[in-house]
Amino acid sequence: MKTGIKEPQIQSQNDAVINHASAHAHILKDARNSARQQYSDEHASIMLRRAQDKILEQEARLRVFEDICEIDSLTGLMNRKGFIKALKRDIDRVNRFKSQGGLLIMFNFENLHTLRKQYGQDAAHHALALIADTLEQEVRVMDIVARVQEDEFVLLFTDTDMQHVLTRLQNMALRLNRISLKWKDIDIRLSLSLGLKSYNAGSSANRIFEDAHVDLERNRKQAETAFA
Repeated sequence: MKTGIKEPQIQSQNDAVINHASAHAHILKDARNSARQQYSDEHASIMLRRAQDKILEQEARLRVFEDICEIDSLTGLMNRKGFIKALKRDIDRVNRFKSQGGLLIMFNFENLHTLRKQYGQDAAHHALALIADTLEQEVRVMDIVARVQEDEFVLLFTDTDMQHVLTRLQNMALRLNRISLKWKDIDIRLSLSLGLKSYNAGSSANRIFEDAHVDLERNRKQAETAFA
């Protein structure tokens, strides 16, 4: 018995149904992929936040560790606490006439923050380590080198005075003025400011630090004026 619908029309309707079903399947597939991507992005964001929180937590623990052991974890040098103790010990030796005095030299790493912003934290860490290694090469066994702030280093030349150490200081300043970090085929010039303070019997450790910092700021302003 004939139905009144021709066979080509039946085929056309079947094709339309198949096409509609196929389009619907693609929509569902895209929706699933989108949901997976959204989940993946959210998961990645969560994992990143957790990693950042972990790093901050570890850095906080390192600061506590440094306060206890008096060692800077990045460079292996003395930290501020350890250095102040060493300075007080040397002042005590001077007061007991076992040393003629000494000289504190303070360095500020001027372009640390710019370097970190432009090249990243790893580059900044390598630069700090390079400065630490360079300063360690400048000291005698009896001298002390320390990192007392994020961008600040100090040298303590013991049992000496400015007259005897002047040539040594000039040569050291020349070498430090040429220091640069090789980072991914780029030479990054490291800029250091310098402040000095000699000490003798009756000196105060805190006052020596303050006066060295004042001298550093004075030299920094003079350099800015010279290049203005």
